[in-house]
Amino acid sequence: MSGATRSGSQPTRVVHVIDQLRPGGPLQAVIGFCRQQPIAATSQHRIISLLPPDARAVAAAEQTRIAVAARPNQAMLQQEFTAADIVHVHFWNNPTIHAWMSTNLPAIRVLIWCHVNGQHGPHVLPRSLFAFADMVAATSPASLELPAFQEASADRKLAIPAGADFSRLAGLRPQPLDSFIVGYLGSLDFTKLHPEAISLSAAVRVATARFHFCGDGNDRPLIEQQARQHGISERCHFPGHQEDIAPLLAAFTVFGYPLRPQNTCTSELALQEAMYAGIPPVVFPHGGLDTLVRHGTTGLVAAQPAEYSQAIEWLFHHPAERKRLGEQAAREAREQFGGTRTAARMAAAYEQLLMLPKRRRRLHPLTGAAALLASLDGHDDSPLAASLAGREPAASAADEAISLLGPVWRHVILQYRVAYPSDPHLRLWSGLVLAAKRPALAATELRASEQLGITAGRIDRHRARLRRQQHA
Repeated sequence: MSGATRSGSQPTRVVHVIDQLRPGGPLQAVIGFCRQQPIAATSQHRIISLLPPDARAVAAAEQTRIAVAARPNQAMLQQEFTAADIVHVHFWNNPTIHAWMSTNLPAIRVLIWCHVNGQHGPHVLPRSLFAFADMVAATSPASLELPAFQEASADRKLAIPAGADFSRLAGLRPQPLDSFIVGYLGSLDFTKLHPEAISLSAAVRVATARFHFCGDGNDRPLIEQQARQHGISERCHFPGHQEDIAPLLAAFTVFGYPLRPQNTCTSELALQEAMYAGIPPVVFPHGGLDTLVRHGTTGLVAAQPAEYSQAIEWLFHHPAERKRLGEQAAREAREQFGGTRTAARMAAAYEQLLMLPKRRRRLHPLTGAAALLASLDGHDDSPLAASLAGREPAASAADEAISLLGPVWRHVILQYRVAYPSDPHLRLWSGLVLAAKRPALAATELRASEQLGITAGRIDRHRARLRRQQHA
């Protein structure tokens, strides 16, 4: 078998596996390259959402003639994979994908496409990916420097940055308004957004500045509350998630994209789209964003939080430079980004995969806390291993460290807790990471962990801390 098609004229059947299909992110990347040549002419695509998908995401996929199988049963999965020429797995650390990789699968060809940079826990790129896949593709060049990629043979690793679907910006024309609008487009969740995003906006000394935070997420209510606390709620606009982003971008003067330190970002489609629209971005370098935005050429890169606010002020006072940066950003986006380039690289990867025989594979099945530990591939920033071992005094120190973990770790721990509700350590860790913000729910988790086998003495220490917090 050779070329990007099977049996001469038959298109290559590609089945995408994703934990839960949602708007944005991987879906937009798939739509972006499926509309482009040569992928569009040589392959047919189908998405399997292992968990119930978002209805908006299903509609967006089907508008591009990508069928979606929503939470199919085991028999249906076997049929899908047997018929597939290539199984394209969209990866970040979540229990659903890891559990699927441990199931009894038929003979398949597998490409894993990593949607996190893997530089920081818990979203590492473990060596088990190479044990499972025929080929692993990074979306960030920085991922190629990680141990798992460095140890892999050259024919099994490559970089395929995700490309934005610029066709949905066709006809976009800037609509200059009297206000100076700093726009953000993406998740309103502190697993991605900088925790000081609102205070940094409030520090911008431009009276006419308005801040549009377009998107949705778990922390949207808190972000709106912070806007009120900083006295800028009347200058902030929260329109929620919007599929039609062209009118949003048309109103932006500057693209303010302050992501948190140690973020998981890779190709950042929203940033690509803003640059394509000629909107000069202001970013932090975290996660390799300084490789997407060239400081002083296609935007401004702030090394420190205060520099972010100052950069926005500078753009307000230097309209000619703002125009130059926007024009260069648009030029570079057309030359370097977009679904066309992703499609060409993906077609080459598919062609290489089609030369390989299908084979059976299965990772050693793990569940509960052991599954979460295995997903970290020995990542040394995590106190979870010492907590799981339970040897004192190391276990108590580890529990204390877990209670201080940030929102990215909290999100992943809670995902594993939902997947494995009978695991005592996942219930313990959930109680620890919830204690600061959800003390009542934390108490419930701690009680469940004791009922499942964690010693009462260990739990009592955490209960005492919760009581002190509640009475502080």
